[in-house]
Amino acid sequence: MQNWKTKTLGGMQFWTDYRWNSGCRLQKNELMKNWRVLDAKNIRQASGTRDECTIAFSELVESVAKNVCYDHVVLLMHGLMRTPRSMNSLANYLTSQGIGVPIAPSYASSQASIGVHATAFRELVESLPGQPRIDIVGHSMGNIIVRHAIADWQALGDPKQTLTRMKHMVSNPLVDGQGDFVVSVEETHLDGAAIEIEVPALHSFLMDTPSVHEFIAKFLRS
Repeated sequence: MQNWKTKTLGGMQFWTDYRWNSGCRLQKNELMKNWRVLDAKNIRQASGTRDECTIAFSELVESVAKNVCYDHVVLLMHGLMRTPRSMNSLANYLTSQGIGVPIAPSYASSQASIGVHATAFRELVESLPGQPRIDIVGHSMGNIIVRHAIADWQALGDPKQTLTRMKHMVSNPLVDGQGDFVVSVEETHLDGAAIEIEVPALHSFLMDTPSVHEFIAKFLRS
């Protein structure tokens, strides 16, 4: 195992988070298949095999966040060819409103299948400390991954009772009219949706739109 403590960009388009705790992350490079551990400042603390990095991740978490547990998390899933940074303004807004602990997982959207991303998402959620309430806000492809993960929990089993702790999911509010130049309004209709809204924003900027922030905060409080 290598232990070169160097600054990284946090993942960008090639790394997928499999564990998260207090900003620390266990990641896999979906192109090279190697693993690494990042701290909350995106400084690489270890790299090597999965087993080696899993141990290093546990040791890092123990040193910075011993016995931490969460009561409420809000998972912010970015879209295709984007990064967790695209969800920063929403994460900051939710924090300012005191709504849960925002977590924006990184996944290599262009380097693996939806099924692979869904598997990583399930592992990350199941490994969160405690038994937190889970809310989810997805943008674009992030919604597809979450829906795939939910179907996997239903089909393969849910040992951590994740589905019973999921309360709200917000996905792709759209512009007025026929669509947002990426998907149509009709394509976004989901059976069982509690509410649907349309907002005057382009697809790529939905997560930065103040009216969307306000709607999400209001919905997550309901």
